[in-house]
Amino acid sequence: MTRQEAFDRAWGRFVVEGHGQSVSDRVGGPSYRGDGGARCAIGLLVTNREYRRGWEGVSLDGIFSSLPGRVADLGFEFLRDLQNCHDYACGDAARFRPNIERRLRDLAATYGLTVMS
Repeated sequence: MTRQEAFDRAWGRFVVEGHGQSVSDRVGGPSYRGDGGARCAIGLLVTNREYRRGWEGVSLDGIFSSLPGRVADLGFEFLRDLQNCHDYACGDAARFRPNIERRLRDLAATYGLTVMS
């Protein structure tokens, strides 16, 4: 997986398809796998088989070593920045999409990625 492919998954899910922020009542905030099948930016990159329920409530620092190699190979800093786009965009449904779109555009500029039109 390339950084561009990871970015495209997040862009497609949150901006094009309009899915909301992945949150869980159990975790009390953003989650890798949220209520109703929601996924965060990192959760989009792992399959159901690779996902570990024990990741919930743990920061990227704490799960990085257990991520699949194809995901970890993207680099900690990139994954942290991608995840922050999701976690720090306002969870309010009306504001989440424009906020994450702006954050993802900034991420694309930082990493030299192409934004789908």
